[in-house]
Amino acid sequence: MAQKKQGHWWVDMRPDGRDGRRYRKKFETKAEATAFEAYITEQHRQNPDWEPPKKDPRRLSQLAADWYELHGTKLRDGAGRLQILYALADRLGDPPARLLTGADFTRYANARLKGNKAKDEKPISANTINHELSYLKAVYNKLIALDLWPHGNPVDKVSKWKTPDNELTYLTTEQIEYLLYQCTQGKNPDVALCAELALDTGARWGEAETLKLRHVGKGQITFYNTKGGKPRPIPITADLEKRLRAHAKARALPDGRIFGPCYDALYNALKRAEIELPAGQGTHVLRHTFASHFMMNGGNIVTLQRILGHHSITMTQRYAHLAPDHFLEVLRLKPIRTP
Repeated sequence: MAQKKQGHWWVDMRPDGRDGRRYRKKFETKAEATAFEAYITEQHRQNPDWEPPKKDPRRLSQLAADWYELHGTKLRDGAGRLQILYALADRLGDPPARLLTGADFTRYANARLKGNKAKDEKPISANTINHELSYLKAVYNKLIALDLWPHGNPVDKVSKWKTPDNELTYLTTEQIEYLLYQCTQGKNPDVALCAELALDTGARWGEAETLKLRHVGKGQITFYNTKGGKPRPIPITADLEKRLRAHAKARALPDGRIFGPCYDALYNALKRAEIELPAGQGTHVLRHTFASHFMMNGGNIVTLQRILGHHSITMTQRYAHLAPDHFLEVLRLKPIRTP
């Protein structure tokens, strides 16, 4: 029977008699102690040779390494995720993976969101925390699915932190023309056409910059190194296709690439054009510009979702308010109408 001693409830039992295995454990409540006692008794009733599972000694960093070996190597960003997981484990003190709790991660996250002036640690964004949480959940879930982790997912019930809606800036027609002009004023031979390609297709800069000639043809290009991992075909004009082919022939780069590295050249062109952008937008402003003008010119939100390669329409809806009939629809469809 569970007994209370010095403020705790204790279970001290030998289900198989005094020569059998001894179980001794303390609990905060009588209910927990009674449940443990009943559990041990039932296990020995069903199987006299039963033994409790051994405690898994793996620390969080080792769990991350096991995840990478068994699954992460298959992911395009697997190596990057592993480094983030190692850094996360280090900041948490690399605890035994079975002892980590949702409260532990929550306290850690709240501390990082505030920063630490004494240690010269700047606050990080909620978006960064949410990425760490997603990666950590994925480690536990994958090992559970592979029957290699019997202890459950300690962060499964931790909710993501709310992130503010980022300001989405797009370029006007005049700014586009001036930016493309500035792209021709530097020494990089690729940046002007690469920027035009991104503006013409809504591609991410990395997708445009790494495009290969064999992925251009029959009035379209197909991006393969996409964030979502799926090929994404986009129609282009005959003129743009012709210029891409001519540029690739003139550059003759290895592996059929049309452009060399030109991210820094675009950044410098943005500076010369004196285009001020919110923090973190940089090359992404070209993608926002495509999407914004697409909607302002009467484009369909579902078509835009496919062009941008968004898994969820929620991401694409950030541009819905730019549709020319957006406010007219409000007046036409509201429940109380006035003349």
